[in-house]
Amino acid sequence: MGTSSIASDGRAVWCPDSLIELFAALLAEQLRRDESSQLLAYAEYLTERALAGTSGCIDLEFDALDMPSKQLVARAAAAVAELVLHEPERLSVTALARLGLVGYERDVAAEHVVMMAEVVIALLRGEWRWSAADEQALPCHWLHRKHHDA
Repeated sequence: MGTSSIASDGRAVWCPDSLIELFAALLAEQLRRDESSQLLAYAEYLTERALAGTSGCIDLEFDALDMPSKQLVARAAAAVAELVLHEPERLSVTALARLGLVGYERDVAAEHVVMMAEVVIALLRGEWRWSAADEQALPCHWLHRKHHDA
């Protein structure tokens, strides 16, 4: 399984590609549901990233977003976390296949998506302290903890 670095404003975090793809698909779905149409093109971009099947080089292009857009994406990320906590069936193998995400042999744990959402929100708000070169940016430091220290 590959990993990619997600960056915003000089800070970054390493994530398993499968989690980035899943989160990008769910985030795109959430952005399409929101009232604002200003991020529809970005939602399309996220869908393309989710389904591209690239390994080790997935870029969510957070640096291309202006601050108001980053705030909207952060709110959508929080909504994704709430959604999977209340509707964990959205992370079943069958539901993931409906999103176009294939290759999953078992359901995804909601807590992984929630932790990913927390990291994305911290990145977008400028609260994530680490760069890709920092040990704390590795998945072993943030993905398997109940509460990460952003």
